[in-house]
Amino acid sequence: MANYIWFNPGRFLDLRKTEQAGGMQITVELSPYETPKGLLGKYDQSRGEFSIEFRYIDHEPCRSESVHDGIRLTRGRHTGKLLTIAIPVDKAPHDTTCVIELKTKIIRALEEEFSINNNLEFELNLDAAKSVINEELSELVLS
Repeated sequence: MANYIWFNPGRFLDLRKTEQAGGMQITVELSPYETPKGLLGKYDQSRGEFSIEFRYIDHEPCRSESVHDGIRLTRGRHTGKLLTIAIPVDKAPHDTTCVIELKTKIIRALEEEFSINNNLEFELNLDAAKSVINEELSELVLS
């Protein structure tokens, strides 16, 4: 069974990064096209995985997949934004302990992905994704 969570993308309005480049201060903000507006969580027994799909205002095709400790991350072809997180599990997550374990694994995989592909735009998208995972994963999994 799939669970949807929709939220106000305005919660990410303050996400921005500032850097110095060539004596100038540059501020980058999260694009509306890279701002998640919802999540879809589902357990696929045949694949043995729980997946989290990020919903955006557009439907960007997949560009690449990477795997970190068994966790598969799918990113967008044009923007590189995070589209899907697939976590291998033996059974559907069902309690708070499972949620804490999933959260820890997901955050670690996202940080590993950023260490390989670090740029400001992707960093902002990952900050939004980590925020959503920290705040919404329990409701997504346990509802």
